[in-house]
Amino acid sequence: MGGLIQLNDRRKGRFTLETVEHLEGVAAHLGEALMRKLAEEALRQSAADLRVLMARLQAVREEERAILSRELHDYFGQHLTALQIDLMWMDRHLQSAKAPDLARLTDRIVAMVPLVERLTEQTQTICAALRPSVLYNLGLVAAIEWQVEDTAKRTGMLGTLVLPEGDVELDQDFALTLFRIVQEALTNVIRHAQATQVEVRLAIVGSEVELDIQDNGRGFAPQVHSGPQSLGLLGMRERIGAFGGTVEFLNAPGKGAAVKVRVRIPSTTRSAEPGDCS
Repeated sequence: MGGLIQLNDRRKGRFTLETVEHLEGVAAHLGEALMRKLAEEALRQSAADLRVLMARLQAVREEERAILSRELHDYFGQHLTALQIDLMWMDRHLQSAKAPDLARLTDRIVAMVPLVERLTEQTQTICAALRPSVLYNLGLVAAIEWQVEDTAKRTGMLGTLVLPEGDVELDQDFALTLFRIVQEALTNVIRHAQATQVEVRLAIVGSEVELDIQDNGRGFAPQVHSGPQSLGLLGMRERIGAFGGTVEFLNAPGKGAAVKVRVRIPSTTRSAEPGDCS
């Protein structure tokens, strides 16, 4: 940041060397004071953003717990109760004095199979949302591909992928951060963009990762940095900022919005032990 203080006087010899040196000193002090003021304002804004983000994270955490609780109570509770009733009926039927009706038992068992399959599928869905095992088992490239395809299947949006061939070797924490940014960006597209297409591009350029998510929707609103949508964007910025990276939120006229992440690949390994639901 640069600045200029200019003093003019038509009278010759008005500014002596001593006067000029004094004014230069005053200018230097003013510049330092201004820089401190700007730094203090930036620090206050950053602290305010972090407080908002922490409050939002806490709210999201409680919301996720509430959703999981309802899912376990309503979906799993009902289906497990139905299985329990069938098993109790079979137990009574087998212990009765009469010879068991094998046909009726077979019908009950056959009816239980799709119920167990639905429970297994729902368990895998919940596990994937809480801890993406596909990321740890197959890598970041496969995880992004799965997430885009799943989003397209659920919303009807056309999802386009531009990904490296094969997987890329990345630290698990770093890969998880990139994957969560993709998830958050896709969530924003679904909620706010009114888009019909979205493209996710991942590239390794030298020692850096380039991650771009581009949609063809209405673009970011003018109040994007202060409205509810800003919480998701702030979360992306904080996630990648922990690795020294940057994220830009851009509007492309007639082409929707773009999220551009640029970050150097960490040189240290900080692998976390993944949880897996399979």
